[in-house]
Amino acid sequence: MPKLSLTLHRPLISKADGSVLGEVRDVYFDENCRNIAYFIVLCNERECLLPFSAVAAFGDAVMTDDGLALLSPYDADRSALVRSLLGKPVFTGAGNLKGALDDVVFTLKGKVTALQAGDSSYSPSSFRSLGDVLLLKSNARRKTPQVPFPVAETDAPVSVLHEEYDAPAAPSPESTNCADCASSSEPDDGKAAHATAPDAVRTPTGSASFTPPVIRVTDAPPAVYPRDSLAAPLLVAAAQEDFTPRRIIADYNFLLGRVLEKDVLSYRGERLASLGERVTVETVEKARRHGKLIDLTLSSR
Repeated sequence: MPKLSLTLHRPLISKADGSVLGEVRDVYFDENCRNIAYFIVLCNERECLLPFSAVAAFGDAVMTDDGLALLSPYDADRSALVRSLLGKPVFTGAGNLKGALDDVVFTLKGKVTALQAGDSSYSPSSFRSLGDVLLLKSNARRKTPQVPFPVAETDAPVSVLHEEYDAPAAPSPESTNCADCASSSEPDDGKAAHATAPDAVRTPTGSASFTPPVIRVTDAPPAVYPRDSLAAPLLVAAAQEDFTPRRIIADYNFLLGRVLEKDVLSYRGERLASLGERVTVETVEKARRHGKLIDLTLSSR
């Protein structure tokens, strides 16, 4: 991208006849320093303005298509424009000096992308005002204290399990022969079936233990038709801390004392509350167990 420091003091050349029209001395920025509006060109000991849209190329010289694009300073409204920013000090809102403005980076369309001061680079939106000094916006943020990482008071010893704990040891030929003899001599009373059950787990000591069977709530197949998905919901266990009846009733205590405008039925068609009935704690609890709290809310006034 072009830089202002590499553009100033370069000749302005017309591509129409190859004549040198003058020397680029300075620029005019818009009010917020977001775009370059004009280049200030010294032509025959007087200043002229070259609109940025009339610039054809940037290089060792600034090229323009025709010298007729030059304007008189009195023909342009310069009341809201800013010039001569290079070398001005940059201050923060707290009064800290960040250095002097060294350079301005812009695109080939005249949009300012960065203002460089020392080792820092700022966007045009970072400045609050542009005058005798460049004043940065106050970006003070609330700093939260750093919480140190907790360190254990004492170090707990760690023991590494050997391979014999990872997999059951293979039976020796002697033990296999003895097991065959014992199975042939003892009557089959069902114990052998338990020893070979899939739920049997061998512990590191060699004895077999059994995991408790997994009890599934339901093995219902996925619903194919909409009517199959309207099965009765599972009752919520009262032992769960987040779904205790007291908490449910406390959340729906605004229903107590309301009068039902229609019957409240369960998913199976059982009548939970009747028309004209006043909502009580028992009504809320019954609706909760059957998953009908929303219907109870919509049916009561």
